[in-house]
Amino acid sequence: MRFLSRPRQLLERLHLITRRSPGFITDRHLADHEQFAQFCAFGTVFTHAAAARALEGFDGCRRAWLQSGEPAHWERLRPPEQTALVTELLLTILRDVLAGLDRNLPLTLGVSSGFDSRLLLYGFRRLGTLPRTFTFGQAGGLDFAVIEMLATRLSLDHVFIDTNAMEWSLDEIDRRARARPLSHNRAIRYDAYRLGGDRLLATGYLGGAITGNTIPRIPSAGWPEALRAFCKRNDPFDWQRLMSAERVRALLPAEPFLAPTSLSYDRQLDLGFRQTQRIRPSEVRGVTYVLPYEDRRWVGFWLARNPGEIGDQALYIRFLRGLEAEEFFDLPLVSETLRSLLLQQRDRMILGTDGRGGLATVDPHARVLPRNRSTPFCWYAGYANNPSVRRMVEALLSRLAGRAVFAPAFVTHVLRRFERGEPGAYKMLNGLLSADVALEAGVFD
Repeated sequence: MRFLSRPRQLLERLHLITRRSPGFITDRHLADHEQFAQFCAFGTVFTHAAAARALEGFDGCRRAWLQSGEPAHWERLRPPEQTALVTELLLTILRDVLAGLDRNLPLTLGVSSGFDSRLLLYGFRRLGTLPRTFTFGQAGGLDFAVIEMLATRLSLDHVFIDTNAMEWSLDEIDRRARARPLSHNRAIRYDAYRLGGDRLLATGYLGGAITGNTIPRIPSAGWPEALRAFCKRNDPFDWQRLMSAERVRALLPAEPFLAPTSLSYDRQLDLGFRQTQRIRPSEVRGVTYVLPYEDRRWVGFWLARNPGEIGDQALYIRFLRGLEAEEFFDLPLVSETLRSLLLQQRDRMILGTDGRGGLATVDPHARVLPRNRSTPFCWYAGYANNPSVRRMVEALLSRLAGRAVFAPAFVTHVLRRFERGEPGAYKMLNGLLSADVALEAGVFD
């Protein structure tokens, strides 16, 4: 695949094509449908009522922790003591989880290069329980590279599920989407749970919205500024530029839910809206889900921290470093810095860059490496390496064309850009595929 280097010209061409039709959304009902427009603008499906409920739940967690008197205690602790306090909080929650489990069922845990799943593994190991672990991803990606090294260090009973070798089924994806309406096309991960037999699957999501990764380090001064910032950082399908700014802004609340002294405007938007579309486990026969990170004590602890203390997940990273655990063997090898820079340094150290090798050996059988090697699944690599993925993409787009929801020229143009390997085209293709699955699932009436 070759990558063109003229994004402005490509954008102008795309605008020319979409202007020749009534709009890139041609179905008038869906063009005016608030939830569908929200889906297009933010890659999510939410309602104001759902956002208010989510925010109320998060604020309740925060208040519960504040009322316990812990903040004053926390401020007096030295860094090692802070690590010990958070560790004990984690282990207390996991002890409660393990006490309520059916010991006749095997415990499994999906582990990635991310920090949350590895922290769960650390906690279970500390309590003398070693789950059977698996990783879903693509050869040449960061998840495989990190976990291959970790599995060797810890002698894990580990299963790697390579999407380049999986058989992809549109029927199965549709079935799961109907069972659990989705916001992104992450339903494609269904095969990751096919480990056989009745079992328990531990999963958890601390999330950047809680620890400050996705919110500005300096809080927005006012509500309009917070709305602009939210729109800018939540555009996974790259469709906002095809819609008017007024239309996008109208999809968000006109005023905040709470005073900024309770929760900052930026955090209210992320917790109330972004969190309502978190990827939840879809129904899998025989699997019982364990969600320890949904515990109010854990969520309340992080939300009770001051914005400056947890900005860019600095406190969380410091806590993980302080554990000095094998699960985080990669953190001490990179400099102490902002999370975004830390992740870049870590990726280069493990995967290599600019012709220089890293700690990991790239799978020689991976014909096309993932474009973004830090994500669990890349459409570029899947489309190039796996014939069943290619057939599924073609079937999805064919079905989408029959719905007459998007301008035909727009769909064709996005596919051609994707096939040529142009930068950013996969984001729009991802949006088209996600929209079709969501429409098939009946998310939009």
